[in-house]
Amino acid sequence: MDSYLGSQRKLMRITSIKIHSKDRSKNYLTRMGENQHCSEIVSFIHIFHNLKYAIVFDPFEPHIVKNAMDRRLDKELYDQSEIDNLSYISKPRQILFSFTTHGHHGHSSGNEWMKNICENVLIGESKYNNEIVEKPFHTGKFTEGLFTHNDLKKISIQIKILYTPCHTLDSYCFFVSTDIKRYLVTGDTFSFLGISRFFNTNSQAMVDNIHKICENVNDYATLLYGHDYKYSNIAFVESIADKIPSEIRSKTFLKLIEEKKYNPFFNLKKVNLDCSDDMKMSTLRCWRNDFGW
Repeated sequence: MDSYLGSQRKLMRITSIKIHSKDRSKNYLTRMGENQHCSEIVSFIHIFHNLKYAIVFDPFEPHIVKNAMDRRLDKELYDQSEIDNLSYISKPRQILFSFTTHGHHGHSSGNEWMKNICENVLIGESKYNNEIVEKPFHTGKFTEGLFTHNDLKKISIQIKILYTPCHTLDSYCFFVSTDIKRYLVTGDTFSFLGISRFFNTNSQAMVDNIHKICENVNDYATLLYGHDYKYSNIAFVESIADKIPSEIRSKTFLKLIEEKKYNPFFNLKKVNLDCSDDMKMSTLRCWRNDFGW
């Protein structure tokens, strides 16, 4: 990918691939090494210490979260429809924390129900929360920085919380490190080879967010996206640059180093426009909006 050419914008509508809502709400359950990770694309669960404890992110459909707590998880990837048919374990796992990446309904609507099974249902502390219409129900708040809590002593995990306002003013990402794995839970801030829409701020905020992530997150952390826009994002990138390699196309989640290499929003220096980075970011976002979903 030598550059992203503005003259190729006319190709976008022709190559657009529509992703319908049912395609954006796939549910997966995956096992990664010693720890297990369950994702609903908009929900993620990390399970630790002989499967006794769990941490949840964006519990949009809490009944799926609840079902996963008392099921045996053996293979790497499950579809949502498989979870109910899994065998039971002798003792359900305990959910220590439930975090919310931002207040939009598709990420926070399960919070009120989660209070039935989790003492710590947390949202980001932000002066903007009162301005967010879809403010989630919660028991407490978290702040940017290294997350600390007495219950963390029960598990081998470190959670670094990064404030990334742009999609919403209360958007956060979570850099989760275990003994053997690293993840970045992105909410809607990032997607597969893409970024969020700018609902509550501007392009400079996204430029700043990407710099923050690149400075604070390990290159080999796996990004866990809030929605699945993979195929439409690939079509968009290929309409302005080279074809995405098959080994990247075949993945559900990318590592940060792969996003840095193939995501045009992470490569503003390759955008063939004579303007500032925030203007390049704004232009790319406009092209992506015009391209369709």
